[in-house]
Amino acid sequence: MNKFFIFFTIIFAISCSQKQPQPVRFSGEALGTYYVVSYYDINENVYQSEVDSILKAFLFIASLHNPESEINAVNENKDIVLSPMFQDIFNKAVSISEISDGAFDFTVGPLVRAYGFWNKEREEITDEKIAEYLKFVDYKGIQIVDNRIVKKNPNMKIDFNAIAKGYAVDIVGQFLEEKGIETYLIDIGGEILGKGRKPDGDCWRIGIEKPAETAYSDRDVDTIIELCNAALATSGNYRKYYEKDGKRHSHTIDPKTGKSVEHSLLSVTVRDSETWRADALATAMMVWGVEKSLQMLEKLPGVEAYFISAGNDGAFVITKSEGF
Repeated sequence: MNKFFIFFTIIFAISCSQKQPQPVRFSGEALGTYYVVSYYDINENVYQSEVDSILKAFLFIASLHNPESEINAVNENKDIVLSPMFQDIFNKAVSISEISDGAFDFTVGPLVRAYGFWNKEREEITDEKIAEYLKFVDYKGIQIVDNRIVKKNPNMKIDFNAIAKGYAVDIVGQFLEEKGIETYLIDIGGEILGKGRKPDGDCWRIGIEKPAETAYSDRDVDTIIELCNAALATSGNYRKYYEKDGKRHSHTIDPKTGKSVEHSLLSVTVRDSETWRADALATAMMVWGVEKSLQMLEKLPGVEAYFISAGNDGAFVITKSEGF
């Protein structure tokens, strides 16, 4: 009897050790967009309720759409003690603002609103009005002192939209890793993190969208890349814009001039080790344009980029960094 029990135990242990991780996939809505989570797990655990809770809690930290969020309290100049997560996002945003010399500036929100890219209520933009708004755009004018925000000007406001989705992807990834999941793909509104390889050894395959003719055009794939242990973030001008006097104006605002960028770059996809940084750098590169972005990439080891620009003949011009 004992021998049979030992034999059964050994066979059971071997069969368990040979069990392959199974695919799990779920999706939903969060942060004003969609999310999709895919991973491989031997026990086929579905963590959607936990992921939903994480993303819902994040809304109370960094969402401008949530009137009860921490960021809105800061923007309303309420005297609050900042949470560790808010301080972490803030410090990460500062780091990209410094790296980009202000091409990424998390205080540019008032200008974005003025142009109507927040709620589609666009003001009549004049040079005088831009100059007035630019008084409130300067990331160096906001600091954290003793766990509280200190502003140079009370009219200054923080906007984490260009880093928040990437940051949310990373915290969901941390959660999955805490659950022992090593192979996963997280996509929140186009900001993506892929870790590990599938059981067959393949990397995750991700499509980079081809710039659309209008905001309402169907989505089409320009190219497909493999993603293993890396993050991917895309920023583009071809779906968010307004038209005036027959001219299309981009939603990408240069924080230094206060005006929409006017170069030929339509989209940039950044590959990095962390999604929050890829997200923020993609915004900075849309301000820089291709040439300056390539120069800056030389100072950012491990960061690569894929650029799609408008050519003179109407065709797309593809430019890639050396390691992409």
